[in-house]
Amino acid sequence: MYDAQATPQLGMHVVDGVLMVQTPDDFGDETFKEIRRMVLNKVYAMSIRGVLIDVSTIRMIDSIGYGLLADTARTVTLLGAKIFFVGFQPGVVSSLIDLEVDCNDILTAQNSNDALAQLRPAPSAAAEDEWEDTDEEQDVDTPEEDEAHDGDEPELKTPDPFEDTENNDE
Repeated sequence: MYDAQATPQLGMHVVDGVLMVQTPDDFGDETFKEIRRMVLNKVYAMSIRGVLIDVSTIRMIDSIGYGLLADTARTVTLLGAKIFFVGFQPGVVSSLIDLEVDCNDILTAQNSNDALAQLRPAPSAAAEDEWEDTDEEQDVDTPEEDEAHDGDEPELKTPDPFEDTENNDE
């Protein structure tokens, strides 16, 4: 289901409780501050459970730009949503490593499908209860219960295919 209040100039829309954001080609600190403001407002106003920011258009980033990404991730998390950045270009990754930036502050995924798979809602409590009820219906004896039943039921003997029944003259 698409959000009617989409922001086309930023490519921002909501699909099944996940806010999907496409960064513009002219990415800069001021642009990202505006994106962050809009993301935080939507997460707060619409009870968003996940945010996916596609950064594939970013060709270059410095430690300040990365700091904006990390601050956005922390803020979105404090609002109760999970956030993924997808599509980092190899050059961007290399420059962040060269700058010795601690990249543990954000969650990343290779593509949107991977991020969406991790943002899927967990099974509902009703589905879990149904699963537990199914387990209870199965009556399987443990070895201790098998010993407790000794003598209660007639023993069925299964023929041994390797036993020589013809020559029992011993």
